[in-house]
Amino acid sequence: MSEQDKKPEGNGTPPAPGSAAGPGSEPSRTPPSHWEKGAGEAAGASKQGNWFSAGPPPAGKPAAGSGDAGRPALKPLLLIGAGILAAIIIIVVIIVSLANRGTEPGSPAASSAAGAEATPAADGVIAENVTPFDFKSGQCFIDFKAATQNATVVTCETPHAAQLVGTYFYKEADKFPGKDALNVQAEKFCGAVELNDQAADYPALRNSYGLPSEGTWQEGDRRIDCFVVSDKGNAIKASLID
Repeated sequence: MSEQDKKPEGNGTPPAPGSAAGPGSEPSRTPPSHWEKGAGEAAGASKQGNWFSAGPPPAGKPAAGSGDAGRPALKPLLLIGAGILAAIIIIVVIIVSLANRGTEPGSPAASSAAGAEATPAADGVIAENVTPFDFKSGQCFIDFKAATQNATVVTCETPHAAQLVGTYFYKEADKFPGKDALNVQAEKFCGAVELNDQAADYPALRNSYGLPSEGTWQEGDRRIDCFVVSDKGNAIKASLID
């Protein structure tokens, strides 16, 4: 029995009749059921708190109000930190991957600029070394060589040799249709492109198509490009489509 369970000595209730103690013997104890009620324990009174001390907290458990109360747990903080670090690593990997796309084997060469909306230089040049994958309908090209080669984009008021007058796109899920089917589709689509009245000023014009090969199709090439090319070189000085 622990120390807190002992009954205080002195001023106890006298022994019950018939229970007198003999000489030298310890007085008998009154059973708890016969103890007198303390203040506040009478009928109708509110019960008071325990008269004994609650004692020290169990081993290994901090007492209430100790300095560790409210301290954030270390494990959640570590998990949050690990999540932030993982997100940073993923972002860095994505940036590096995008930066290296143009240098991977089989990928098209990077263009100095791809949009006709760029501000032209004094000589009318908008972008140099533009890959055919970045050609846009309406763009005009100086010193044009072939639909499969990189080209220099200029304003259509600058003397140029070719213009991309239309582009047809197959669906991403489509299977490679074959060379014959590609030629049929190119003639059908490109033949329907209407040139404006200024095209009549340049009689030496011919049509040229840019078609995907089976190899470029596997790389995602789904476009048919329709070019109007001058056999006299950089002789065209206006856009041929509205």
